[in-house]
Order: sequence, then structure tokens, then C-alpha cells
Amino acid sequence: PNSAQTTVSFSQPGTYVFQLKVKDSSSDTSTNTDTVLITITVLDYPAPVPQITASATTVHLPVNFLTLYGSDASKQNVTYVWSKEAGPDGYEIVSPTSASTEIKNLQEGQYKFKLTLTNERGQVTAKEITINVVNDPPMAKATTDRPMFELSENAWENVLTLSGLDSTDPDGSIDFYEWTLKSPDTDAARNSISIASPNDATTSVNISQPGTYIFQLKVKDNLGKMDTVLITIETVPPGRPVANAGEDKTIRLPENSVELDGSKSRDPNGTFTCQWKQLEGPGGYRISGSNTEKLKLNNLQEGVYVFELTITDNDGNTHADRVTVTVLPEPHYIDPADLTDLHQPIDKDMIGIIINKKVTDAVIEMSHDDKFLLSYEANTLSALAEDNLRLLPKSILTRINQLLNEGSKAELNKYLNSEEVRGWLKAERAKYSEARFDVYNPSAGRMYDRLLAVDVELNKICAITTMDNLLNSAYVNNHTPTPFIQVDTYKFNQLKETILIGAYLQKLLTMITQAKGDSRNAIQEILIQQSGYQKMNIEKLNDKQTTYLT
Repeated sequence: PNSAQTTVSFSQPGTYVFQLKVKDSSSDTSTNTDTVLITITVLDYPAPVPQITASATTVHLPVNFLTLYGSDASKQNVTYVWSKEAGPDGYEIVSPTSASTEIKNLQEGQYKFKLTLTNERGQVTAKEITINVVNDPPMAKATTDRPMFELSENAWENVLTLSGLDSTDPDGSIDFYEWTLKSPDTDAARNSISIASPNDATTSVNISQPGTYIFQLKVKDNLGKMDTVLITIETVPPGRPVANAGEDKTIRLPENSVELDGSKSRDPNGTFTCQWKQLEGPGGYRISGSNTEKLKLNNLQEGVYVFELTITDNDGNTHADRVTVTVLPEPHYIDPADLTDLHQPIDKDMIGIIINKKVTDAVIEMSHDDKFLLSYEANTLSALAEDNLRLLPKSILTRINQLLNEGSKAELNKYLNSEEVRGWLKAERAKYSEARFDVYNPSAGRMYDRLLAVDVELNKICAITTMDNLLNSAYVNNHTPTPFIQVDTYKFNQLKETILIGAYLQKLLTMITQAKGDSRNAIQEILIQQSGYQKMNIEKLNDKQTTYLT
């Protein structure tokens, strides 16, 4: 304290005011001293700033795993600890003290996982992430062979079949069926019907009285989830006319015309007249044959139409039936040149257009051609190289791996010396260039030295003269298995030209993974070998869409 220069140590953050008093050798006490104040502000050492991302925040069983990725936004040297704060038991945190970890054996429910970071000064911060694990319910679907029929005097002829075999469960199996009569909810109605096997997937039903009957199918899956669906059966007395407007129709623009067929309508006692009318839907269409068995519709617009056919017999008895026409919007054709990012699966309504017998047969044939689909192995940075370069952003490391497989050493060197890479390193070093001299901030000096070491490693890679020499060095792992399929270019182009003119590359590639038995595995990317390597990320069908496809 009595020297011209001194050092001061601080143990707490805050604002400190110091006074310096000086005195010369003069004996005049009124002028031989002076004082000055100096203010020092000591900032608190920054705490870690945890960040968490996840491979998925919603997991659909039977998939029961995901990966959590942690980082420190303040870029300090920190330790990582993953823990579960809430959620079902039975899970497993594979790497609880690593920056990223896989979580396995997840159960249905909501989880909260916490990432705790501790820096070199013992400061601790934490952040949580919520993960939902869901068991998708089954989808009940009921069909019948006789949605409408005329009762007969012979009881054995008044039998229909109800089937729930088209019901599906996206993540398990259906192990419970229940058929019940929902309407009319009267004793007379219940006494007039007989359900032979109410707890089977299919059952026969005998109906003895005319009327409209609504049956319910309830299904449960192996995990206890439930779904219900209703189906309507109409019976008419003997000798009455029975209208049949035909099956519901679905078309997609630019197709805009359809024919409704009521020719299966009948009258057991003679002839009948027909009359069609619209009940719901857009206008502006053209109609012909409104008083015939077949109705022609043109210039339909996007939307849902409901038409009713009424038939009248010679005795004036009438009966009506309805039919629905759905007009879908024009499809969005996929340009292969646009397939550079992860795409959502195509809507299930498109599958009927994209997947037809010709396409399916071609893919089945392809799946038996070992020369069409080849396993693909890539060159990747070795563990040693990744450790030496670990401070680089993930995007830069990914691009380096891509360039290793493209095979041009000149392009790799160009990228390693680009502003994206060297500029990033320069900016990072600037953050620590002054702080590294602070004896009370040793981590800044260490970080600066590590950034310099990255620079040195990049220079060493650039100094290797050829790509072959680099691939044979300690910097590269050769033949690393990847989730890629390599497609023979010539055969692929043949296929594209014959069955996929102008569209649907994405769906074809998804089908390729299914044809090889990978529809439920982790294959999410397909490599097409064309001029150079063009990589396309294709998301596999989810389970529900797989069901629609198969």
C-alpha cells in the first residue's frame, strides 16, 4: 500500500473506490500532498449457460429411445450431468456425464430431463427439457357386405357380415373387438337383431325387422388404448324398392368429372323411376342424367359433394340412398432438385396416386436385384481428429466429412482455408485475446491456446498432399457404415423414366427402404450416385402411412 504500484485481489464482485495519496519532500504542508480517487468495478464470473436440444420431443411407441444434446452457450470448460426430474421409471440414461446421451427404454408418459453444468469455479446452472412418449391409439374401421338390403321371408337370407379386420394399430396389435347395437336404442330393436360373435373381428348379424340400424365397433390395442367407429345398415320390407347410389368417389384435380352409378338399385315387383339431387357441396358444376340410373358430373371444384338418389316404384313407394364425391386439390409434384433438406412424409391421400400396381411391381423386382441397391460406407473424421477439432461448430465438421467423400483434396483445402472456417477461428480467438493475460482468468488463456491448436491441426490436414494420403492417415476412419443406400445410376434413371415421369422421387426412395425391409429401422437418408454425390434427406414413412402403403 505504500509503493507507487501495487496489486489488489478481489474475492467478491462489486464496485470498489480506492484513494491514492501522494506527498513530496517539501516542508509546506499546505501544498506537499494530493489525493485522487479511482473506481474499480469487479464483474461476477459468468455462470454456464446450458442449452438442450433433442432428436425428438415427442416419441411414438414402439420407438422408445431418443438422443439429448447439451452445450454451454458461454463456451466454458464445464462438466455435464444428465438426470431425470419427472416421469415413469424403467428408462436408462446411457451417458449421464457426457455432452450428449441416448435415453433408452422410455415408457408412455411425460418426462422431464435436467442438464446440470458446473464450470471450473464451481458455479452450477441447470436447464430442463420435456419429452412426451405417446402410445398412439388404434384406428377402428368397420365394413359390411350388405349395407342395405331387402328383407326376405326366409330368415336365413336376412344375414349380413360385419368386419373389423381393416382396423389397425400403428404401434402394436389389436387384441379386443366388441360389436354392439347403438341405434335404435329400444328393446324391440335389440330383439329384432342377433349378433353371432360380438367379440370377434368378424361376425354375422341377423335382422328380422325393417329399419335403419347403427352398430358400433370398439377395439383395444395391446397397451389398452381404445377406438370406436359406427356403421349403418338399412333394411326395407319385402317388395319395396331399394335405391343404391353406388360407392363414394374420390378424384383429384385437374380431373374434374365423375359418373355416379345407381344401376344396382332394384324393385322386385316392377320398374322404377330415378331422381338425383345435390344435398351438399360447391356449385358451378354441370350435370346430365339427373333422372336416369347414371348421373354425369363435370367441372367439379375442390370440395365435398353429397348427392341423393331417390327411386319410386309403380305403387308410389320410394327409397333414397346417398353418395359422397370428394374432389381433392391438385398434387404438389416434387422436383428432385429441391430435395436438399428433410421432407415431411407425403400425405396419405396422395398414396393412391403415387403408389399403383406398376410402381409396386417395379419396386418389388428391384428389391431382389442386388446390383441395384448396394451398401454404402463412408470416410469420416477419426476420433483423434474430432477430439483435436472439437471446438469447431458441428456444421463445419459435417461439411469436412462430406468433402472427404467427394474426393477432391483441392476443394477440401479451399474449404478449410475459407472465411467460414478460419474467420470463425479468428473471431473466437479475439474473444480471449486480452483476457488470456489475466492471471485471475486462467480458463481464457486455455481456451485461446486450444483455438490456436485447432488452427495448427487444420494446417496439418492441408499440408497432406493428396486425398489418398489423407484417407490413409490417422485423421480418417475408412469404411464407416452409414444409414445410406447407394443406387445404381443407370438403373435408377431407367426406373424414373418408365414409371415416375416428372414426379414422386421422394416416395420411390422411401419405398426402396421398405422393399429392403428397413421401413421400421433408422434409415433416413439415401445416397444417389450421379455426377458427384448428390445427397438427399428422405424421411421414412411413419407407422400409420406404412399401414396404408402395405
